[in-house]
Amino acid sequence: MRRSTTFAAILAAGAVLAAASPAAAMYHPTLGRWVQRDPIGHQAGMNLLAYAWSEPVGHVDADGNSPVPTTTPPPAPRFTYRNLTWDDFKGPVPSGATHSASVFTLLDREKWNVVPAFSNKEDEYCVPEPDRTLCEKDKVGSRTRPDPTAPKGRPFSKSAQCYKCGAKMDPKARVVAYADPNKSWAKPGGSGDLLRHEQGHFRIAEAIARTANDAIKKISPTCVYDCDMERGEERATKPVSDARDAVWTNVNSQWDALQGRPGQDGYYDVRTNHGLSRQEQQRWDKLLDDPAWPLMPQVEIVLPPMWKPTVPVPGPRR
Repeated sequence: MRRSTTFAAILAAGAVLAAASPAAAMYHPTLGRWVQRDPIGHQAGMNLLAYAWSEPVGHVDADGNSPVPTTTPPPAPRFTYRNLTWDDFKGPVPSGATHSASVFTLLDREKWNVVPAFSNKEDEYCVPEPDRTLCEKDKVGSRTRPDPTAPKGRPFSKSAQCYKCGAKMDPKARVVAYADPNKSWAKPGGSGDLLRHEQGHFRIAEAIARTANDAIKKISPTCVYDCDMERGEERATKPVSDARDAVWTNVNSQWDALQGRPGQDGYYDVRTNHGLSRQEQQRWDKLLDDPAWPLMPQVEIVLPPMWKPTVPVPGPRR
């Protein structure tokens, strides 16, 4: 059955419903959708009005009020870590490029938020008192006593929601290494050696991401008891957010040192001469093939203008 025929049948069904009940949802021909919620709910597994299209293609009026796009947006032109091919280099070669290829790698932070920890707003209304008597409903461990001025049925003060143990990173927090083919470019006639050099850049990105993820997992939850709303939240979350920010600062330091930054080559390109030093490139290939390649998660590398590392940088020994 064609979609237009189905749509006409749905409109007819809606008209019958509207005639049968004053509460029936009405279809607005100008807006192109139902303007009230479906009055009958699901019948025989099918909600009639849920299948009225707001547009001929691409939208479904899910609840009779809010058209929802059903078309999936095209995926971003990037991919996570894997072996590269020359087909991954689709971007235009910049004018005046002095080397033969460049893979555009990047690191993204996903779910990079701190989960706050505080008492349940319904069960743990407590006020700290000098005698430190334990509240009946106090589940956070602070010793308090009921507030006689609190509303009936709420013996504990709503103004004191005690923060407790548990402020932590989102369990799904991670750093992901990507490459963008539309921003990666290569001059014609690239060799396998050159491709391996560009693969090295991607492997370094993946290694930095892996190191960051290991560091994220080591961020310990904080334990703070404080019944001041604003101060308690800050005290509970700040140690975790500070640790998170320190991880990202170190990620940027490692990236600048090994991958470089605009106008300045990183250690990998300096040592391998952008892959032209064959012997040095082979040393790096062997190093980067090792999944246990060590990075330094706690070392901040400062880059002087003329690039000379102020601390040891992980790399193959000569």
